[in-house]
This record gives sequence, C-alpha cells and structure tokens, in this order.
Amino acid sequence: MESSETKRIATTLDDIEIIREISINVWNLLKKDFLDLSSRWKEITKVTILEDSWPRKFIISHKEMGDFEGILSEMGSLTLRPNFGKKQPIFYMSLAKLSNGSFIWEDENQTGKDLGEWIGNFEKAVENLKKYPL
Repeated sequence: MESSETKRIATTLDDIEIIREISINVWNLLKKDFLDLSSRWKEITKVTILEDSWPRKFIISHKEMGDFEGILSEMGSLTLRPNFGKKQPIFYMSLAKLSNGSFIWEDENQTGKDLGEWIGNFEKAVENLKKYPL
C-alpha cells in the first residue's frame, strides 16, 4: 500500500512513544470488540481479557476448536494463535512506519491491513484450522 513517493522506512528509538500510544489506543478499541465477540459469534463461549501488563492478552474460547490467544505488544504487533497444538500464529499484523511519518498496519507479507479486519480473518483462520488441523 505504498505510493511511489511514500515508502516504508525503519523505525527508530524516537518512534517508541508514538508506537506505544498507538498500541494503547488499539488495545482500547480491540478490547471492546473482544468483549462483544461472544454476543456476535455463537461459537465463542467466553472471552478473557488480561491487561495488567504488556503484552496485553485475550483468550477466546471457541465451542469446537478450544482456546485461542491474542497478543498485542507495546511495540505495535498483534498476533492470534491457537492455545493448542504447535501454537503457530494464524493471524499477524504489525505497525510499519512510512516516509511521510505515518504508521500503517501490515501483515507478515508487508501488505497494508485495516485493523478492523481482525474478526473476519480470525473466523477464516478458525474455519481453516477445522479443515487443516495443526
């Protein structure tokens, strides 16, 4: 999602505070979504929020598949993984800095992502795990 004049650049120590602030804001948005998840998706039986320290975590209990763990780091990464089997990530995003000073969320392929896509990606990942268990 880079234009010809806006390129992805390395973050520096000067970016730590803004990344931390973005992470805190994202946690507050995601926490609301996570707490509402069981009312929107009947296969979710429980959502547990762990926010006493970084990284912030949530545990999503799925009726058929078991528990999934979401981890948001203070340095701008979001990982969803099953709490069973090999615990390999099934969804990952991290913050990237652009040459214009803005930050975007990217997946592991450096493709720009909308943070709001996490629910749909999580549902797809669970369906894929049903078909192709770890």
